[in-house]
Amino acid sequence: MKARYLPLACSVVLGLLLASCAPAAPPAPTAAPAAPPAKQAVQPTPKPGVPAPTPKPAGEQPRSGGVLATVMNGDLASFDVQQETGLLTHATAQVAYNGLVQFQPSEPDKVIADLAESWEASADGTVYTFRLRKDVKFHDGSTLTAEDVKFSIDRIYNPPRNIRSPRQGTLKSIKEVTIVDPGVVRIALSYAQGSFLPMLAVGQVVVYPRKVVEAKGDMRKDMVGTGPFAYKDYSLGILLEFKKFANYFVPGRPYLDGVRFYVVKDESTKLSAFRTGQLRLIDPSWPAGLRPSQVQTIRRDMPQASLAQFPSISSRWFNMVVTLPPFTDIRVRRAVSLAVDRQAAIKVLEGGEAELGSNFVPGSEWSLPEAELLKLPGYRQPKDQDIADARKLLADAGFDKGLKTKILARAGYSDDMAVLMKEQIARIGVDAELVIQESAAFLDTIYRLTFPMVTQPIGVRMSDPDEFTRYFRTGGGQSQTGLSDKDVDALFDAQSRAVDSAERKKLVRQLEAKLLDLSNSVPLYWSRGNIAYWPEVKNYYRGGVYNNNKYQDVWLAK
Repeated sequence: MKARYLPLACSVVLGLLLASCAPAAPPAPTAAPAAPPAKQAVQPTPKPGVPAPTPKPAGEQPRSGGVLATVMNGDLASFDVQQETGLLTHATAQVAYNGLVQFQPSEPDKVIADLAESWEASADGTVYTFRLRKDVKFHDGSTLTAEDVKFSIDRIYNPPRNIRSPRQGTLKSIKEVTIVDPGVVRIALSYAQGSFLPMLAVGQVVVYPRKVVEAKGDMRKDMVGTGPFAYKDYSLGILLEFKKFANYFVPGRPYLDGVRFYVVKDESTKLSAFRTGQLRLIDPSWPAGLRPSQVQTIRRDMPQASLAQFPSISSRWFNMVVTLPPFTDIRVRRAVSLAVDRQAAIKVLEGGEAELGSNFVPGSEWSLPEAELLKLPGYRQPKDQDIADARKLLADAGFDKGLKTKILARAGYSDDMAVLMKEQIARIGVDAELVIQESAAFLDTIYRLTFPMVTQPIGVRMSDPDEFTRYFRTGGGQSQTGLSDKDVDALFDAQSRAVDSAERKKLVRQLEAKLLDLSNSVPLYWSRGNIAYWPEVKNYYRGGVYNNNKYQDVWLAK
């Protein structure tokens, strides 16, 4: 990673922001674009794809120029989008890269063309043929070919040794990727998968230049894509900066001269920088964007700013590693799950602004309704019976006098959750030591499964159950618990292949019940997403947390 190591305190970071050219008093507000509804339908087998028209702002004509200043809460673990996880990858994946297909920003469930100008699916839904655009250049000046596409998808669904692929499980239906000619790629599936195109459209399924990856070995320290903005500079702890890519394949885009992601970990510093106009946009630098308390502050103190909600599809999970004692014992895991007060977590951590849910996205066709959840152990109110049952389970497991353990948390993301979880499980005799790490170190640690308990917000790209294979299926690329259960694997496979919608829902319900019983993950709640920006930021659509946030159509009115 070509970065300058300049560790600075938050006060110095704010000084850096304030040193830049601040705008005058914020202009009069304009109406924020309506937040698109979170549709939950499964993507059907597609017809030939065509690019969707670029949304046009009403009333005003776009102008070119200016640099958009936004924020991220921590430093990147590396630049390798295909290997990394976590929300911060949107800073690189979205502006510097493209995929074969993408989600429409204003319709987050609709798949449209990106590097592929069109595609066709076979009648049985097992073969997809993608025709590539002819005018695409990488940032190093080389031309995109079918070899780059095949290499990149192969690297994700069938990664080389020592290459981690968090998305491997979600693309497990791929049997083979072949090159028809330099401009055409064919993907054959082992079975028809209704969620295949959406899985291909998620923001981290990006295309790399094959020659660069082969020369470097990976992309951890390099960033060469086809996106609207090219890498410019990275000062650790301060700023990640991108510049306009003049040879971007979309005519006339991007409008902006660049995008700057300031690294600001302190919440009060972030709000101060936004208040003075040094930050024009507070994008999701954690899974739900702004916290409810921040929304209240902006609404009260900065009435000219625009506030909008987006389909965050993000959750807070309290995880137990099933391969580490004492959580190898299901009774201990069940006891912890019973002790956790999910409703209290919503109130304390989100001011009541969140959705009660289980492992699948609430409100979707895949998740249990809240009325049914409230009848289940762990969700019942009041908590008296749950606490009594939890203590009995611990005693049966040989921990009648309690036990000691550790909780790993991520600074600025899940440390508040860890503190609350420590308090809640102490009621049943579990004494947990808190270990808090910065983002880069945390993301390097979490998948090693070396801490028995972990608090971590997660963000999914869609509500489809196939999206969760990476967390729960054996060998899942983002497993935080080490779960390996043959029944869970079988149910994931069966629901993915189910053609009949009613049959698939039935299988997903069985899967949900099984996961709740295993108690390796304790889902606390699902967040509501909030963003804020000044009115001069035009034509901005938040396409979820991870998907299609390229800023290619954004422009600044001043």
